Amino acid sequence: MSVDTEELFNFVNYAPMLICLPVLAIALFIAIWQFLGPSCLFSIGIIACSSPLTYWAARKWDKLFVSPPIFSCTISVVWCDQAKQMEAKDKRLRIMSDILNGIKLYSGPTPGVATGQAITFRDVSMTWSRDDEPVLRDINLSVPQGSLVAVVGATGSGKSALLSAILGELYKVKGSINTMHHKYVSLVLQPPTCVCAQSPIAYVPQQAWIQNATLRNNILYTAEFNERFYQKVLKSCSLTSDLEILPGGDLAEIGEKGINLSGGQKQRVSLARAVYQDMDLYLLDDPLSAVDAHVATHLFDHVIGPRGMLANKVRYFIALIMAHFHS
Repeated sequence: MSVDTEELFNFVNYAPMLICLPVLAIALFIAIWQFLGPSCLFSIGIIACSSPLTYWAARKWDKLFVSPPIFSCTISVVWCDQAKQMEAKDKRLRIMSDILNGIKLYSGPTPGVATGQAITFRDVSMTWSRDDEPVLRDINLSVPQGSLVAVVGATGSGKSALLSAILGELYKVKGSINTMHHKYVSLVLQPPTCVCAQSPIAYVPQQAWIQNATLRNNILYTAEFNERFYQKVLKSCSLTSDLEILPGGDLAEIGEKGINLSGGQKQRVSLARAVYQDMDLYLLDDPLSAVDAHVATHLFDHVIGPRGMLANKVRYFIALIMAHFHS
């Protein structure tokens, strides 16, 4: 926006010249004709022929240096291409926007968790802030490794709060929480502490987080590209048909916050990203709510369910209805 404002300011300053210069040129031509006669046409011809060469040289200069303002005596030399400068600035702004919109920082792993249990809550009470009443009271929970746990309930019943407690985003009033390779034991009010970055935990939020990048990079995130596994993830997450209609396929550029994707597509991309990371513990906050019924059935059967890609993983799954758990 600042660049556009500067361009508009320069246009207002120099726009009168577009009107004055032709008038001045005609007046000077008449004056020179009166003094020199037809011989002045030779000089005017040289000027006219040299104008394209001058324009070409100015364009080359602009690519190597920052062009000085018109009639300015100060020239600021910068050894880079202006176009590349603006591209780098745009990329930096997109990255910062993605960071501010969705990325959370997490602490590293801590040893001391008993084997066999992926998640363990013992007499846990937690609250959103120090001054609020506990939203979770006396919770006891044990989730074995490799299991699928479905938490089903009405809106506002505390499903997402329990998931946030696993992530360490609530204040702990009392009790102990063991999450994979993490252990937190305290009887005093603890600040929120997230526990996911270096631990094998993947979190799929209800509101999908999409980067301003290609669809492939949204799925790969920081992982290495594996063609065979990548295609399997696309098929399991029902994205194959979407790639056929997107211009550029999986190399199509996704706008900021996934503006050119539907809600269901964004949710499936978010789920595919988590699956591709191949973690040990998956926290799924109602990932099927934004997709159609037949797509939800496909995702449960091929990804989340007992015969899906995450069959050997711990899956903590939040849902509003029991439609997918008949098996």
